Amino acid sequence: MTDDTRYNLLKKSSFEGSGGYEGGVEAMKAKESKGLESLPVSMIYCSDWVKIKLGHSFVTIDGLNAGMLGKKGKSEGHIISDSKHFEFSDNSLIIPTWLGTSLGFTFGDPVRVAAEVGRKTKSFLDRN
Repeated sequence: MTDDTRYNLLKKSSFEGSGGYEGGVEAMKAKESKGLESLPVSMIYCSDWVKIKLGHSFVTIDGLNAGMLGKKGKSEGHIISDSKHFEFSDNSLIIPTWLGTSLGFTFGDPVRVAAEVGRKTKSFLDRN
């Protein structure tokens, strides 16, 4: 992620307590960029990462859906129920489901997860 994008995503003025940047090079670069608030943004998370609080915070999904992040009215965040991070790659569709499930890579339905991610992504792209 570029410095200006990271600054715009985590600036303290918008997301108090999120660990944002307070100044320096990132702030200067951010002033030159339009920032994430000018772009339609879509984020899709697996429910497993949300459950263990990895890679997900109020800045992401909640911020998108509340209009605090990304272009208002054009941005969205989703959590795919009963999904694991591994299922967001094509590896889960290559490995047999019985093996992926026994190794803990999937909850057992990687095809459903891939189809849901595909539908949500296509819907977002069609609207924007």
